[in-house]
Amino acid sequence: MNFYLKNFSRIVILSSLFILLIIGSFNYLIDPLWNFSHSNKFNQYQMGLNERQSKTNVVYFKDFKYNALMLGTSRVTYINRHDIKDYNSYNYAVAKMRPYEYIEYTKYAKSKNKKDFDMIFLGIDFSSAEIIHEKKENFYKYKNETESFLYRYKTLFSLDTLKYSIKNFKNFAFDKYKKRIQTYTRDMIVQSYPKDKDFINHDIAAYLSDATKIYDPSYKIDIQKLKDDNPNTKFYVFLTPLTEPRFRKIMSNPENIKFYKRWVRDTIDVFGEVYNFMTINNVTKNYTKTFTGVSHFYPFVGTHIVNKVFGYKDNDPFYKDFGVKITKNNFDYEINNIIKSLNK
Repeated sequence: MNFYLKNFSRIVILSSLFILLIIGSFNYLIDPLWNFSHSNKFNQYQMGLNERQSKTNVVYFKDFKYNALMLGTSRVTYINRHDIKDYNSYNYAVAKMRPYEYIEYTKYAKSKNKKDFDMIFLGIDFSSAEIIHEKKENFYKYKNETESFLYRYKTLFSLDTLKYSIKNFKNFAFDKYKKRIQTYTRDMIVQSYPKDKDFINHDIAAYLSDATKIYDPSYKIDIQKLKDDNPNTKFYVFLTPLTEPRFRKIMSNPENIKFYKRWVRDTIDVFGEVYNFMTINNVTKNYTKTFTGVSHFYPFVGTHIVNKVFGYKDNDPFYKDFGVKITKNNFDYEINNIIKSLNK
């Protein structure tokens, strides 16, 4: 009897080890958390997952040498870092990033970079200045997880990791990434594929509310802290666009117009100038061709945002009215023009 029990135990142990080896090997092959540097045909198209964790993993585990940083919400993730020709940029933008988060993410990236960034490319949403009653994100939760003992090796044997590895493998095997609004390449470049007009209009309809926005007084404090913490860094700041129906609905509320003016003014007070894309323009009017939904533009639109902000040559007349540079000197003139355009 003991002989059979020993053999059975041995079989169970060996089988368990074999299964763990398969799981670990498959998770390593796909690497959905970006803990390793390898690239292959199976992991070229990946889900974003928790970008706060996965992008922090990249900062910690990979050879992190950049002279520029990109910050903002998921809208900034759609901008190809290679479009910024003058810099080697790391896109540290994450879904729903709030201004209080800018500081710690930048500090961490600088600590791994071992020097200040020459440039920070910062995209700010209208909602970034709004009071939102939700639990604050804690950067150190993600940092501590990334830096915990044997973290990236332990994730290889995680069933949660396996679940994402399988989904990413399906993206590759069945071309499912072509149906996703957002898919990352192994180079951390977002791919987004065309959505039909009904999908986009349905998404916009769900957000057509004129609720009064409540301004967060800490907004200006947070962006000023970011600026003060990086005295050797040049900032290029832009305000992200919204589809025309959404923008008009928001601005139909007089209190939100005051919010809008304060938001732009506070941003200029800190950074000196801002490129404002939250206006009525060709891109926001033709939203079924330029947006994936109510607020996220396609990556090709991000290319033209970069062109405008950095002064790159842009020969496409469609984007001529896309984005306006606002400074303290022309604030009243440009804001009045934007408000007037809402009545046309």
